[in-house]
Amino acid sequence: FYYDEITGNLFYRITCYRANKGSIATTPHTRGYLQTRIGKKAYLAHRIIFMYMQGYMPIEIDHIDHNRSNNVWTNLREISPRDNHLNESLSKNSTTGITGVCLHAPTGKYRAYIMVHHKHIHLGLYENIADAQAARQYANTRYGFHENHGQ
Repeated sequence: FYYDEITGNLFYRITCYRANKGSIATTPHTRGYLQTRIGKKAYLAHRIIFMYMQGYMPIEIDHIDHNRSNNVWTNLREISPRDNHLNESLSKNSTTGITGVCLHAPTGKYRAYIMVHHKHIHLGLYENIADAQAARQYANTRYGFHENHGQ
């Protein structure tokens, strides 16, 4: 392979697998990542890229901007599983569109919360969603969450 760290594309260095030299060596994966083949086995492209650039395979690789198909070198970083949880996208099940904020049905107020080291921490009940969001953003900073967490 040849990797262009500016575009994030992985290319075939030689003609193989019915692909011409210089053609893009990735195809979409079902979970939004890009994949490539070595022999009959498929590999996630960002893992091959990391190995290509660093010479070893880390336990986890984070796409900083949450775009699983963006394999630009500055968007990839080695990370621990715990730290990777500090940079997660907004859950598709979010009812408010804000990570760590939900409507507290008994009171009709907005509840802010955060999960740290497998512990639920209640941040308070708020009359409006903006105050609950501010409490959550403060907690993100206090507990070391990545600035992109929840986006």
